[in-house]
Amino acid sequence: MGPREFAPARSCMSWQVQDSWWHVGSAPTRSQPQRSLGRNSAIRSHLVQVLVSVLLFVILAGNNGVHGTGSTTTFNIGVILPFTDPNGMPYESVTTLYDLLATALPVMNSLNVSYRFNLVPGNSRNTRSGAVAAMFDLYDRNQTVAFIGESGSGNTGPMVYAESRFGSWHCSGTASSTVFSEPGEFSRFFRTIPDDSQQGVAIARFVRAMGWTKVNLLVSTDSYGGSISASFSDAARALGVKLALSDVYSPGDPDLSSQVANIANSESNIIIFAMSSSDDAVVLLREARKQGLLGPDRVWIGTDALGEYFSSSVFPSSPTYASDTANVQGAMYFSPLIATGTAAYQTMASAWTALGKTTSADSVPYGGLNYDCLLVLAKGLIQLATKVGPGNLNAPTLSLAGDFLPPPFDGATGSLAFTSTGDRLGDFSVLNIYNGDKRVAFNVYSNGTVASVHPPLFYSGSNTPPVDVPPKSVQYPTWADSFVVATSMIRALLMLALVGGTVVLTVNRQKSTVKHLSFPFLVLITVGCELVLASGFFEIGKPSRTACIAPVWTLTVGAQLVLASAGVKTYRLWKIFDNSSLRKRLKAIDNHYLVRFVGLLIAVQSIIYAIWLGAFPSEPVAIMSRHTLCYSCQSSNLAGIRAVTVVSVAINVALLLAVMFLAYKTRNVVSAFRETTWIMYSNIGIVGSIILTFALVPFRDFALGAYYLRSILLLYVVTFTYVALVGRVVVSLLRGRASHDTTTVRRALKSHIHGRTSSVGNATGAGGGVTTARAQPTNTTKLGVPNAAAASKLSGRFPVKSTTAWFATWTMHAVTLSPGDGYLVLQPDPDDQTDSSELGTALRLTAAGSVQFDADPRHHPLCLHLFARGCAWLVQFDSDADRDVWVRALVGIRTVRMLSNTRSGSQLSREPGRPAGYSTSRDGTNLQLVAATGSPAAGTPGGPVSVSLHGATVARTGALSEPGD
Repeated sequence: MGPREFAPARSCMSWQVQDSWWHVGSAPTRSQPQRSLGRNSAIRSHLVQVLVSVLLFVILAGNNGVHGTGSTTTFNIGVILPFTDPNGMPYESVTTLYDLLATALPVMNSLNVSYRFNLVPGNSRNTRSGAVAAMFDLYDRNQTVAFIGESGSGNTGPMVYAESRFGSWHCSGTASSTVFSEPGEFSRFFRTIPDDSQQGVAIARFVRAMGWTKVNLLVSTDSYGGSISASFSDAARALGVKLALSDVYSPGDPDLSSQVANIANSESNIIIFAMSSSDDAVVLLREARKQGLLGPDRVWIGTDALGEYFSSSVFPSSPTYASDTANVQGAMYFSPLIATGTAAYQTMASAWTALGKTTSADSVPYGGLNYDCLLVLAKGLIQLATKVGPGNLNAPTLSLAGDFLPPPFDGATGSLAFTSTGDRLGDFSVLNIYNGDKRVAFNVYSNGTVASVHPPLFYSGSNTPPVDVPPKSVQYPTWADSFVVATSMIRALLMLALVGGTVVLTVNRQKSTVKHLSFPFLVLITVGCELVLASGFFEIGKPSRTACIAPVWTLTVGAQLVLASAGVKTYRLWKIFDNSSLRKRLKAIDNHYLVRFVGLLIAVQSIIYAIWLGAFPSEPVAIMSRHTLCYSCQSSNLAGIRAVTVVSVAINVALLLAVMFLAYKTRNVVSAFRETTWIMYSNIGIVGSIILTFALVPFRDFALGAYYLRSILLLYVVTFTYVALVGRVVVSLLRGRASHDTTTVRRALKSHIHGRTSSVGNATGAGGGVTTARAQPTNTTKLGVPNAAAASKLSGRFPVKSTTAWFATWTMHAVTLSPGDGYLVLQPDPDDQTDSSELGTALRLTAAGSVQFDADPRHHPLCLHLFARGCAWLVQFDSDADRDVWVRALVGIRTVRMLSNTRSGSQLSREPGRPAGYSTSRDGTNLQLVAATGSPAAGTPGGPVSVSLHGATVARTGALSEPGD
């Protein structure tokens, strides 16, 4: 019966009741004095009193939404739903829902023949104000005693608050917010849908039952999303399920790209989304399709709102129906359990079919829950009317749990049992959507049991659940990595080779080759290389607190040993070969002093790292992205870490710059004493860049790749550094006799001398002629050679080997000395040349000190050692006499040049093959080179000065090159 039909009936009834009441009450006044009433009169009087009482009850009932007809009482129940939107556009799904609710009336009316029920619809227009207005309208016009609705928690709350004025009873089959569970706030409200806290718990239980331990959560910012988020988070935490992402959105937001992007960047494949409406779910899934998040590796799980996807948001007539249907392929959503095996469900389904409906009753969103609302309201009103009378249904003294709620019974959705706050202890079903069809895959019961109903079909069509966290690429080195094993083996072999090199150096430490380059510092450089190599082992395996400091410590200390040792050696050379330093006391170049300096530097660096380890240690923290797992060493004291980093970088950069400066300043020192310049520049630069880049700068997603690159570079750098600074000495010692024994070279390479020169006295040329030359006071060339010798040349074919090139071999060269032209030319023999592109070397003799020589180099008999601008060559002669020809020629040129104002000439040494004033002790510990005409006073510029150099005594004059500027 509609409201328009019911209102007149209510007015007529009220008028008739009032008239009867007036007639009964006035009868005695209209009576004349009477006789005593007999028995029949007494009976009639009693019947009149009963009739008056019934009529009074009807009057009171009429004022409380109760219509009495004879012995039957009718209760009006308001059904407030959003039948249209605020603009009047009807919601077809709501109309369908109301049609299903109407099928409950026969069941309600059959509960007790004395009571009947009537449904009165009210349109909330999907707004809070509309819901409240509809409620007042129904009460004013129909005196409703109870209500069901509205569809959303947000609209239901204000309406229930307003109903407290009348004391109406209210049930909802859709409002699931936990707000309604607050004791005392909604004293006459109950619901057949489990509250959101129960749904959140059920979702957490289902996730854990599926074996997933890490999920993403996206919820709306309203009370619905907040309730599910809070309950799910608490339950998940208790079950060991972690949130990889927890994000929110505003209901109705048309742009969810940022939320979907966050999901794409998370590490979990499981997405739980609690949308306030199915329209929001459509927006979300469309954006997920756009960003490529719909696929066989992901699972999308919605809450009960997704149940309205096809009934309220996606229709076959829509042009996007196919794509929207594909967007929910394999998706799942939660819905309160519908117990299709109960008698109440069968009755509802039969009545629904009788209406000519082609769909099942359980396909109507929230249909069974609201159907059960009507059954509970009917039982509760009948129970209350029987207890307190139909006219006292809304008395303020009545309570929900004590007076209204009936004992538990089975409804269309299962057992209906409620708590003291009106919450239903409900179970849930997990529905699976595939090809647009929905079916129950699991049931999640309130006792924690998860039962499988049908095998689920995921996006790929498989029944196998996708993994929650995709396999991660471990971004730290492990022994299971073949590259790590290979580089570790290479590193270990190289470390053994370095130990062997140290043994060779120790055995030959008294040889001049080792003494010149300082045995202690060669060993320290080797130890530094060993530490740099060992640092790589500390990085293998799952990082620990020790692994956060050990690799950096060993790498830095090892690099400092190499740099500092090379630096102090270069510093000593700089001090020795600096003219101004020679006139001062050189106490700061002693081995003990320099080793103490190196030790002090290492101690300072170790103290800095000890402070780091003790005051603010770093701990490994796992950093996980969707596809990678790495560890970052992090400290709680960021300021302390920055201080340690800045100080360490400053020390190492200062050391690096100092070594490069000293390498530059000693670039022209005799090669027997200095380290090759280009080794310093390239190698030290690489070491510095690696230390700064890989030891101090954190890499995360590229952590393993950084380790690979660092391992390769460190192997290269250590090998390069060791060979350049130490290895070449070891190799020369190992080659030993083969390098020093020149008999095989003489046999293989025949030397010849061609031509003669008048500038060299007693020089024997190829033709065997001997000439004598005298120095003339006038008419000389710019080199100090008389004009008579200006056109003379000395040439021959000799075995020549570069001593500054690694692993150089003896090759035949045409050697030409042209004093008049000012050149000394070394030209490889084409027949004995491995590199046809090499044309030879021309050394200019015009610049002072541009060419130097050693007339009798140790370990190289019958050889002449030439030095020019950082390069050196050994020229081997067939005999001492042949070598003396060239020595005298060179001494003659240098003497004329050096003594251009002297007329006395020069005297050559009587010792074969040795120029005057040039002497070297046979043990190689003393070296003195002075001018041919004598020695200036000690301590004067240009005079011989003896200093200690690497355990040997060296006398230095202008014959040795000056350091570069």
